[in-house]
Amino acid sequence: MPDSSEIIGTFGGDEAGCEWVESNGTRYEFFGPGTYELFFRTTPVSLQDYTGQVLVRVGDPIRVVGQVAGVPGSGCQPNFILATEVSAP
Repeated sequence: MPDSSEIIGTFGGDEAGCEWVESNGTRYEFFGPGTYELFFRTTPVSLQDYTGQVLVRVGDPIRVVGQVAGVPGSGCQPNFILATEVSAP
């Protein structure tokens, strides 16, 4: 993927269904890669794979790799990244 970036930060998510990685005071909403599901009705909010394995919970470190886009995504955060990989660092 051209201009691929790696962002390591803290996972955030909320009851509205928004998910982001926060790094150096900047929040990046992320989309893809389709290998996880956001569980926003759990406490704390978590990302789980399709087997039910928790990848990260709000406040956990997270690594997101993908292309940072210059325009807003869904409106959850002003910055977003089209992710090709999401994992715990």
